[in-house]
Amino acid sequence: MFTPVISQNGLRNSFNQQAYREAIISLLTRRRMPFSAVEWSEMKDLALACNPAVEDLLITSRRTAVRLIASNYELYKGQIKEGLATSASPIHISSDLWTSPHRHSLLAVCARWVDAEGRLQKALLGLPECRYSHSGEKQASLILQVIEEFDIQSNLVWHTSDNATSNNTCLEVMQSRLLTEHQIQFNARQRRIRCIGHIIHLSLQAFLLASSREALLAALESAADVSGEQLIVRFSDILESQKQKQRTDCTLSKERYRSKSGHEHAYCPDGRDSLESGNNEFSGI
Repeated sequence: MFTPVISQNGLRNSFNQQAYREAIISLLTRRRMPFSAVEWSEMKDLALACNPAVEDLLITSRRTAVRLIASNYELYKGQIKEGLATSASPIHISSDLWTSPHRHSLLAVCARWVDAEGRLQKALLGLPECRYSHSGEKQASLILQVIEEFDIQSNLVWHTSDNATSNNTCLEVMQSRLLTEHQIQFNARQRRIRCIGHIIHLSLQAFLLASSREALLAALESAADVSGEQLIVRFSDILESQKQKQRTDCTLSKERYRSKSGHEHAYCPDGRDSLESGNNEFSGI
């Protein structure tokens, strides 16, 4: 049986270097692997097991990996700018400040829009490092830098962020600078959307983990524009309304039971005792 012998040149010619580079970039960025992974001997052995004739074509330097990632970002950045320029809808952004595993403070700025073909699109526009200060002024400066880089300031509508106090300042500074630098009206209060996930998280922490009435009020105030006292009043009113409804239901249930059984005494089938004991937990608020 004849076994074809593939030459070294044949093996090299079958190697798609561009596809290999894109695969390495995707692996490093999507799986959050260290740039030094390209220097691992195991990574090199894996590639050579697939094609032993391309040792000199492999990426084996972290500096090369960083350079390729940066150039790849610029390529896709241009494509995103074109998509934003032809957007069929206004552009909405969101921002979030977080800390990387290496303790770098990063501000993620994302955009959402509908493209010219009616498809919903989203993209991470920038991830600038927020050095030295996490103030609202600093965040506003970084966000404006990103949206100006993509030239979307005139088509900007809604901004979504969590309930940190610094975000109030951030939107106010953006409103002022968009007006003075670009003559664009941007109402900070009307254009802000508060992250519902963050609100639910704070609310659960308030009711499950609050150690005192003061702690509960402080947590509630951090999640809303109204005071914690006002929220407590609303909550108490709703709780009392629910208690009254269940009492009425209990009374009706008793009357139906009496009319059917003829007994004078009947227990409430709706568990009134458990309702009362549960409400007592809030009696000190």
